[in-house]
Amino acid sequence: MDFDVLSSDGFTVYSITVGTNEGKVWASCTCRAGALGKLCKHQIGILSGQTNLLVSPNNELKGELRKFVTQITDTDCADFLAEILAADAELKVQKRRLDRAKRNLEETLKPPG
Repeated sequence: MDFDVLSSDGFTVYSITVGTNEGKVWASCTCRAGALGKLCKHQIGILSGQTNLLVSPNNELKGELRKFVTQITDTDCADFLAEILAADAELKVQKRRLDRAKRNLEETLKPPG
């Protein structure tokens, strides 16, 4: 199955190809990381069913993606995706905490006057 997604620059389009073979999930992407055989945010997004990433999010394509995600629900891939998404959410919380602490320290260190 092929899906086109828009890169974060808003202009570049990458192609994600996903499928299953004997219960094993596979995915590839044409972005730089994907071309190097690495997991990329585009693969994570498509494998986790983020239809908002699709370049042409028509109902048929959204349905295909939802169907694929449903098919991989009981796989190791789905478990690892859930772990990645949870860790990413925790990371965002900790990043906000770090930024807040840095701002507070900046304020504390300002010279008087």
